[in-house]
Amino acid sequence: MKKKFSISDEIALINTFFKSHRLPAYVPNTDSNVVRAGKSFISLGVKLGDGARISAIEARLRELSEVISESRGEATPVRLRNLPLQLEIPHPERQPITWDNPEVQAHAAALGKSFGYKGEQLELLDFEATPHVLISGTTGSGKSTLLQVLLTSLCQSTPPSELRLVLIDMKNEDLPPFAKLPHVQEVATTGESAARLLTWVRDEKDRRVASGGKKHQRIVLVIDELAELTSTLKEQNVKSNVFGSILAIGRSKSINVIAATQKPLASIVGSVAKSNFPLRLVGRVLSADDAKVAAGQSSTGAEYLPGKGSFLYVDGSEVRRFQSYLIPDIQRQAELVADRWMEQAALPWVPVGFFANEER
Repeated sequence: MKKKFSISDEIALINTFFKSHRLPAYVPNTDSNVVRAGKSFISLGVKLGDGARISAIEARLRELSEVISESRGEATPVRLRNLPLQLEIPHPERQPITWDNPEVQAHAAALGKSFGYKGEQLELLDFEATPHVLISGTTGSGKSTLLQVLLTSLCQSTPPSELRLVLIDMKNEDLPPFAKLPHVQEVATTGESAARLLTWVRDEKDRRVASGGKKHQRIVLVIDELAELTSTLKEQNVKSNVFGSILAIGRSKSINVIAATQKPLASIVGSVAKSNFPLRLVGRVLSADDAKVAAGQSSTGAEYLPGKGSFLYVDGSEVRRFQSYLIPDIQRQAELVADRWMEQAALPWVPVGFFANEER
């Protein structure tokens, strides 16, 4: 049975755990040491004593999670975060952060909110600074919802005259709500159409290289389930270097990639992501090994995330925890974005091939 939550009781429980396992560390029970991230999660600052090792605390996280879960009467994963050192635990009455229509600059997208000692911050993705993005997370992590939030915000902030989306979703589940946006070039839902679109993006990249240093309209290639696409390309006899070429050269030709994958297999992600996805948005994964592949580095604690929109923003050595927005009715929100640009007499829907015929 779920017990009534008390932050003081939970801090006392954690300190007792540290003491019983001879860990020279403690959590001060002061208001300044407790960060309440809305109703997403709570972070508790950890002070280290003489001879304390962070690795010793990391080694006991699963046991600490079990102790707090038993006390609360519900599954409660505990994650250790660094700089500053904190224990991160889900809020006992968790609620999503509902989409509040944030205004951001063109070619950028709102992702959600992060929380720290300086308070609440809007978490942004800026394609002027970040060429490619990899989103990872297992079932229930909120990966698909985050992808929809990202696209909604990007299309809301950027006119169709400056942005084209090429969408590949062979599950035909998460991206179809965006099909009628004036920004969208085409949505591929079959292996054949996915291979054709990917080849088209590669050819457009080659045309841009040949045209020299002109400024080009931004193309964002969105792939929902990278592992599925990789298998499809083999079946369609598409050369394996097509995707890698888009990643490596497209970044300097205003061609960006957003790729999402449920399970970040090293054989899939590792072969293309090591140097070409500088930004990783990592949701809950099943193991420390999966977390290392997804984040591109070890000890992020992604395996301890509670899911349901909890993500890590991993950009090199910088790792930030944020909570993704939730859009309750994505179909309606996509319609509102489309109406906004139609009302402003933006470019109409343009069929595939318009770049090839564009006067240069």
